Amino acid sequence: MDVQPAGTNIASTRTADVAVVRITGEVDMGVYGRTREAVFDAFDGSAAGLVVDLTEVTFFGSAGISILVEAARYAEERGLGFAVATDVRAVVRPLTATGLDGVLRLRPDVTQATDAVRTATTRL
Repeated sequence: MDVQPAGTNIASTRTADVAVVRITGEVDMGVYGRTREAVFDAFDGSAAGLVVDLTEVTFFGSAGISILVEAARYAEERGLGFAVATDVRAVVRPLTATGLDGVLRLRPDVTQATDAVRTATTRL
């Protein structure tokens, strides 16, 4: 599934056991609905869980934070793994400022985030 609102691209892929939603550009209220839909649609049928790839995000506002918190809670309640791939200042800074860097599984790239999802679900 590909969704391309102005300034933001969203693409979903799936490996055998982990879904990845790749978001590029800006994540703000203008793309909240489409972004949230893509993230939650990706949970469907994913055996181990979900990685949200934010490695190419240029702006990350409160709408994005809200989606990540909701998705992490959703995953936890269902015993699914959830991780965020990013080392981008535009994303890391607001997550650090809100203390979510200590709550969410943040990894610098998709490979490490996927490994974190798989590890999380093997502990359940």
